[in-house]
Amino acid sequence: MTLELNAINRRKSYGLVLLLIDDENEEIESYDQLMYIGQHSCRFKINRYLLYSKRSKNISNNYSVILHVFDKSRMIYVESWHFNIKFQFFPVNRLVKSILISDNSVRIFSDCILGCHNGKCIKYSNKNK
Repeated sequence: MTLELNAINRRKSYGLVLLLIDDENEEIESYDQLMYIGQHSCRFKINRYLLYSKRSKNISNNYSVILHVFDKSRMIYVESWHFNIKFQFFPVNRLVKSILISDNSVRIFSDCILGCHNGKCIKYSNKNK
């Protein structure tokens, strides 16, 4: 995955977590984490490889990549993105995304269809999911 990162608040540093997810089983196939410091990196580009956990992936399953962003100075959640991987039949997929990290507060929804007891229902920044 290639990410181009930019932040509205350039004085903050962010922790990023990338997850490759098997959508059918809701299992994490692989993950990576990194740090983004806004004042040192204008339009920072990173390349990360997320590998399938099994040598021959199940091509009948759908896979996606999820990006979570956290404010490192206050240790709080900022936002998340969800990207579907198209053309599952390819042995290798390349995702290229440009991300603008916002400075808004988290959007919490009260009409969550999930049974959240201790958590909060938060939608992805790029999807109504």
